[in-house]
Amino acid sequence: MRWAPQLIDQIRDLYDSAAVEIRWATSWIDHNISRIEFLMGLPSFPTAYPPGTAGPDGHPVAKLAAALGVIDAGHRLIWTDDDAIPAGGSARDALEAAGALLIAPDLHRALRPEHCDVDDLVACRHVGRMQRHPADPDLDAVLIAGFPGTRAAFWQQVGRAGRHGQDAMAVLIARGDAIYEAMRAQAAGEVPLDESLLRRPAGEGEKLIEILGALRSANGATYSVNLPNVGQVANLPRDVVLESPATATAAGLVPLALGELPAGLAAIMQRVVAVQELTAEAALAGDRKLVRQAVLADGALTDPAEARRLVDEMLAAHAAYLPQF
Repeated sequence: MRWAPQLIDQIRDLYDSAAVEIRWATSWIDHNISRIEFLMGLPSFPTAYPPGTAGPDGHPVAKLAAALGVIDAGHRLIWTDDDAIPAGGSARDALEAAGALLIAPDLHRALRPEHCDVDDLVACRHVGRMQRHPADPDLDAVLIAGFPGTRAAFWQQVGRAGRHGQDAMAVLIARGDAIYEAMRAQAAGEVPLDESLLRRPAGEGEKLIEILGALRSANGATYSVNLPNVGQVANLPRDVVLESPATATAAGLVPLALGELPAGLAAIMQRVVAVQELTAEAALAGDRKLVRQAVLADGALTDPAEARRLVDEMLAAHAAYLPQF
């Protein structure tokens, strides 16, 4: 059994805040849960239901019954589980109507530190008071304290507002600054690296070892990789880096020839290439004029005066890292 030290620290912080009561709702209830607490360095938490009482229907039913019991008693509920939280139906409606925060982490990644920010979880106790029943078509706004765990849950909560077709609003109280600061501190070596980051499941973004193995064996497998354009897209400039299919051979990754892009798409990509080249040239030369040209070429700004102001402010803010300007 492995867990992220940061996650354990956050659970302790929740316990120490005295703002919430933490209960175990796990199949480990039928085993020695105190040993798990000892190994994790946690205090002793009560269980959501007594050991050995899950019955023939198993723990998922017992967990749901315990969760519904919390809201029936008039308490706020934060429930995290990777498989027992109902995806829909009357039980889900009842939980959401009571303003419960339901965190269903990925089954293979389990609970992670970003799910357990103390401020977010304590704040969510009050969010339910600002929401009426999720089926209320007159609801004009929702307030979501912290990301609810999955994109599906996020869109479900956003969809509570505006069901009459009226203008509506959803406000997400996020933790971008806190996440960035945690990442910065780990990158700078100021705090230990979160080892859970190294235990991601295999997927499209985790192909490095597989690609190295394919190159070693020259098995002819095809991957999407970033390589200089040597002709795989005929109507884009040579040497620009493209993400495109390539085959693993004994000589390395050999890109597949894709021919020409449609004229309209090629024009858009040519513009992107021009912006990138202008930006690189401006950085190497320390030329503010080229920076402004790159900003205007990008198209997000069309007013030269506004582009000048934006560039001046940006270069002033980052002067320590861009001394050439």
